[in-house]
Amino acid sequence: RGIRENHGHLICVCDDKSIEAARQDAILASRCECPVHLFSVALSKDDLEAAEAAIAKAKIAIESEGVEVVSTKTTIGNPHDEIIEYGKEFSVIVMADSSVKGFRRFFQTSVAYEVLQHATNSVMIVR
Repeated sequence: RGIRENHGHLICVCDDKSIEAARQDAILASRCECPVHLFSVALSKDDLEAAEAAIAKAKIAIESEGVEVVSTKTTIGNPHDEIIEYGKEFSVIVMADSSVKGFRRFFQTSVAYEVLQHATNSVMIVR
């Protein structure tokens, strides 16, 4: 799971927690001169507007830190499948830690956990 030059960080966003994680990782990525890309997945067309809003908020937060966002993308589908597939071209897939905790985690897996288990490239979970 090596880091490939100029393939950058794919930062996945969906809510306020992930936007803060995106901001934190973008600062780290900029220190390594790694390009920053944003990605969000909507479950359906009805959710597409919220996914686009998350991208817009994350872009503002990142650019307020003086970091350039090279590209943004939203898509519709199963979040972990879409993230794994699109993320193949990046050195690192970056996601916020799941809010699923304790006993519930035993019965319910998070998107971050699924991506961590099945992606073939590096995955970074940000708290």
